[in-house]
Amino acid sequence: MNTPTETVNTNSHNDTNITNLPNNNEDRVDLTNVKVPVFRFKLSNNVFDNIREFARIHQHDDRVTFKESWEKWTDDNNTLIDNETQRLSDIGFGSNMNEKLFRTAKYYFVKKTFNTNENNNDNNSSADTNADAENNKKKYVTISSNFLNCISGQIEKNIGNNSFTPAKGYKHFIENFNDNINQEIALIKNKNPDISNDDCNLKIKKTYKNKFYQYTNKYGIKQT
Repeated sequence: MNTPTETVNTNSHNDTNITNLPNNNEDRVDLTNVKVPVFRFKLSNNVFDNIREFARIHQHDDRVTFKESWEKWTDDNNTLIDNETQRLSDIGFGSNMNEKLFRTAKYYFVKKTFNTNENNNDNNSSADTNADAENNKKKYVTISSNFLNCISGQIEKNIGNNSFTPAKGYKHFIENFNDNINQEIALIKNKNPDISNDDCNLKIKKTYKNKFYQYTNKYGIKQT
């Protein structure tokens, strides 16, 4: 079995508002009355579908034409946008709505969704068997229940804190639970000898972020 190398920086100062939970996960927190702020602001289905249709129509436009069409779309849908701005503002959204909508149209739908679909269709005719096998291998990397409990314990201790964002929470976690992380990487490498430290750290990061959003979805302000 490969011995895991040091993967995280433990020299940074702790966030003063974030609380550590002992690694034995004792004294779990009662979250019955916890109110969690929203960190991921989802668009309503109506707005989402309208933007998706716009992006589908204009997915092959050049940059200038796309921007001009977008400006016209926002003018034509001013009421829709105003209502969505108010809805998200009521639950704490304070950023630029037009930028959020434009990023959704351009980068989520056009560059990520539609372009990815086209690339997949092209690749299907000449798929590489080895690449498929490698992808399948990555899908079966699992995280131990003890490590999941460790993540949950840290999140539960801090989830009602308005300054406890996903980014700050993860930064605090890797700085204060280094032994748990390295133990988990050793377990992962034992099951997957060919996996790299970078892939292990990426898996742990994704697991933490997913666990954080599970808590915010369960205890956070409901988005209607």
